Amino acid sequence: AELDLTFDGRASVAYEGFPYRIEGLAGLVKVRPREVSFHDLEGRRGTARIRLGGSVDLTGGQESPDLTLQAVDLPLDDHLGQALAAMAEQAGRQYEHFDLDGSIDVAGRIRRDGDNPFSYDLTASLKNVALTFDQCPYAQEDVVGELRLRPEAIEIRNLVGRHGPGRIDVTGRVDGDLAAGEPPAVEIRGAGVRVDEALRRAV
Repeated sequence: AELDLTFDGRASVAYEGFPYRIEGLAGLVKVRPREVSFHDLEGRRGTARIRLGGSVDLTGGQESPDLTLQAVDLPLDDHLGQALAAMAEQAGRQYEHFDLDGSIDVAGRIRRDGDNPFSYDLTASLKNVALTFDQCPYAQEDVVGELRLRPEAIEIRNLVGRHGPGRIDVTGRVDGDLAAGEPPAVEIRGAGVRVDEALRRAV
């Protein structure tokens, strides 16, 4: 049997492999004997606007699901952290390394890679975020820039924030699992940074 489902904004959905409920669902879902596919599916989570495409193989294929994701104004909260941890343990650990507050825009792809856990390649654009990285606990505010998130690494692309009157620029790469003792390879530059107790604790 084949079934086409058109949603008009009154439904909600959550996937057990990424339990993050999307409200106000609109778009087309095609159900086929071997596959469910998503076409211009849009919804919201609080103030966030989310767009989803791709497919789920109902036969248990090794590369299913294969999804594309776009999200605007996604809140950095515990619900997101829990969903990431449910999707892939490594993703949850990466998220926990950062104490985050604010919102981001996200775009990328989530899929299963053979017998391995979920693979993901996501670009997160930070929008005046407050963050503290547990490997260098120096709180920053009004942070903008990009992070590329993959299971094997977090790439830090021109993050710019402030601590008090000082400006902080961060670039670099965090490879593997920090819990395994692999140090991050990052470059940090500061201008107008005060030499205070917070800086001493961080270094």
